[in-house]
Amino acid sequence: MFKSIRSKFLFVYILLFTITITALSAMFMYSTTRQFNELTTDQAMENTRSFAKEMGDRLLFHRVILQGMAIEDGVQAFDKEAVDEIIKHYLNADGIFFENIFLIDTKGRALAYAKGYERVREIAFYKHVAPDTPDYYIGDPIWDLLLRQPVVQISVAVKDKEGELIGVVEASVPLKRLSKELENTKLISDSFGWIVDREGMIIAHPDVAFETYTNIKDLPRNDELGNAKNFEDILTWDEGTGYYWHSETGVKRGYTFATVKHTPGWKLGITFVEQDMFHQSAGLGDLLAISAGLALVIAIGVTIYLTTSIVKPIQELTASTQNEQAFEGQLSLLQENEEIKTLIAAYNKMRARIQLHTEELENLVEERTMELNKANEALYKQATVDRLTGILNRGQLNVEANKLMEEVKTGAMGAFGILFMDLDNFKYYNDSFGHDIGDKILIDVVKRFISVTSAEDILIRYGGDEFIILLPAIDEETVKKVIRRIQQSMDQTDSYRKQIGQWLALPDGIDEIQESKKLSISIGYAIYYGREDQSLEDLLKKADKDMYDKKQK
Repeated sequence: MFKSIRSKFLFVYILLFTITITALSAMFMYSTTRQFNELTTDQAMENTRSFAKEMGDRLLFHRVILQGMAIEDGVQAFDKEAVDEIIKHYLNADGIFFENIFLIDTKGRALAYAKGYERVREIAFYKHVAPDTPDYYIGDPIWDLLLRQPVVQISVAVKDKEGELIGVVEASVPLKRLSKELENTKLISDSFGWIVDREGMIIAHPDVAFETYTNIKDLPRNDELGNAKNFEDILTWDEGTGYYWHSETGVKRGYTFATVKHTPGWKLGITFVEQDMFHQSAGLGDLLAISAGLALVIAIGVTIYLTTSIVKPIQELTASTQNEQAFEGQLSLLQENEEIKTLIAAYNKMRARIQLHTEELENLVEERTMELNKANEALYKQATVDRLTGILNRGQLNVEANKLMEEVKTGAMGAFGILFMDLDNFKYYNDSFGHDIGDKILIDVVKRFISVTSAEDILIRYGGDEFIILLPAIDEETVKKVIRRIQQSMDQTDSYRKQIGQWLALPDGIDEIQESKKLSISIGYAIYYGREDQSLEDLLKKADKDMYDKKQK
């Protein structure tokens, strides 16, 4: 073996080419596949965050609906006919998950559409009807006695104009509706979504077989979500990923999870088969293997060609010597071959395809993010802004006031003031000239508030013709100056005699308004200094009482 020069050259060239091509291919396959898998995992996590955000925004949307119901006049008055109409509207509305809605008073009586009055003292969620009820509450899954199925209860406090608790609006969201929403929560075709609460109880799952389980800790090991560490990660961290071996199929599975906002610690997760998730990188490995094999074939051919080009003249010379003949052969020069160029072109083409695919993924993520941001911005504006005047609505009062109270407590500011304002005789204008004129007056009044306050001040329409202004970083003397500016601006309107004439197209204007019917404004105030005995409810009561006392003068 290897007795001839030709065989030795062939062996050496083939060995060198094989080692070189194999090493380069292995390094390239490892590096490229790893980068691609990391990009795919990051994309999966981003998609999971997006799905969790969508689910949280959907629950926030339902909570906002209940908060809107809680301040309607019919609900405040516990008017059964009005309540029935309101509840009937939301139960029949598209895109609403509610299947039952109660209005519960503090004595435990429930007023609901098509249900009448029923005692609810034995229902689990009745315990939340108490004086210290928060503004809203999302409960853990329970068995609804009326719907006879597991539900999640969303509770919103109903408070009167003085801020006293008079009842609770309670709505049932069946778990099957949440599970239905998970049908489109996928990363790939063979994946599914699930939701657990902060204790690990399964809230929603597309597989009915899991209805017999109560907690992910009770799931069989290596069948769903794996070992105890996976359980601990899901219950401890806000988001993350994990892997486990599925005993029945013998395949490796993975999952991603993220916290669902606007809930008491729910987690949304997506389970997938690892091989399916990274099938594109597996295909990339096959492509690289084929390319490496092709390169090896080319290398062997080149080796044979080079060896023949070098050895053949030597053999001819040897034969001529043995035959004692003159050497008539010619030593040919090595010529540049095209195989290397072909290999480089194939590599560049493959790299270009990978880069194009990566850019398409990034563009898809960016487009999806922009759509979600637009939807969230529209939903936020709908839930927080008064449609008529464009300022914040009553639902944002607690949010903005609590922020200022926290800044005072931490020393970021010394104090802030609350103005409670009411338009005197506004009902007369509404009744006499119509609600359209009343709306125009309210819009103009808000413009006047804006003109005499600073950009940092927070304007809120409390309800009807009542307004609240939060004045950050202010003292009592400055509060009084702001009140005087508002009063002076309102005095300049002359009870809107001229403007009403223009709005009604009356050239001569309207008749002189009686002194007792002239439009004016009463303003009360309170200042928060960060004392422990000062709550937002106390501040509002003090400002309201101050306004009422001034109205009586």
